[in-house]
Amino acid sequence: MKRHTPIRPWRKVGILNRFFRVMLYIGMASFFAFWLISVWLNEMAAIQPSIATGLFQHPYHYKGRIRFLTDGQDLAARIGNVLGYGWGLAAVSIIWLQYDEKKARHAQVDTLSSRSNGSTGLSFKSSSFSILLRGVRDIFPCRTELESPFNPDDCLDRLRTGLQIERGRISGDISGQRLIAHKIINYRNSFQTVISASIYDRNGRTFIRCISSMPLFSSIFLTFWLGVIGLVFMISIEALIGPSFVRWTSPSAPWEAALFSAMLLAFAVGLLIFGRILAKDEHEYLIGFIEDNTNASVVFRGSQQRN
Repeated sequence: MKRHTPIRPWRKVGILNRFFRVMLYIGMASFFAFWLISVWLNEMAAIQPSIATGLFQHPYHYKGRIRFLTDGQDLAARIGNVLGYGWGLAAVSIIWLQYDEKKARHAQVDTLSSRSNGSTGLSFKSSSFSILLRGVRDIFPCRTELESPFNPDDCLDRLRTGLQIERGRISGDISGQRLIAHKIINYRNSFQTVISASIYDRNGRTFIRCISSMPLFSSIFLTFWLGVIGLVFMISIEALIGPSFVRWTSPSAPWEAALFSAMLLAFAVGLLIFGRILAKDEHEYLIGFIEDNTNASVVFRGSQQRN
């Protein structure tokens, strides 16, 4: 009789998975509340005046016409506008959970194949979403620490020799106890990986601390760009939700500013992620260069430390 295999017997749902499940429920509930408030306001607007009078002082667009709301109804409308963004929260959560489910199924097949065939398991091509996630992750600096059997001076000499041998593939400079290098590519990528390696002695042992990140100028420019455009976007959204301290030239100006700034933000983030995806293998390439020339081994990588 064929043995039944559970779908995911090996998997433990992590904190991130639980977090996105909660965000999914919150997003769906928020959008449902937004729909209920919209239906209620439309019913109210149908029986309310079309000119400001008495308690009805807040304009509300209803079926191409303007009807006026009370203070309480206007507050409900503003709350509903905020809750309407719940669809975005739910959409992001669904994308993450689908990716997490796909990764779990692939890992299960790998595990079962490994047990039945005695091999390392099947290899899957990375999905476009996993590549996107890797591009997002590689935006942030990555720290790696290595230990070499040679003393710091010997490591520096070996790295100098290695730079001469790898001329045409790696460009680098050694100043004091520090190496700064990047991989030579035949195209322009302002977001490629630059590695900074500091060599030091600790209790008679030689360690090499490496930090891989984007070039400093690109990081500063993107921080300024995203900060300014993000500020414009938040101000325009604030004007759409409630009273704004900015004087707009027309009622449609906040919508236009929000749309234009959102497009600029999306373009900048997309360009950044695309550049980091192009540089996805450069970190390991540069770490390999240091390992080969100093006979070093990795003792710390990101948040994992080897004993």
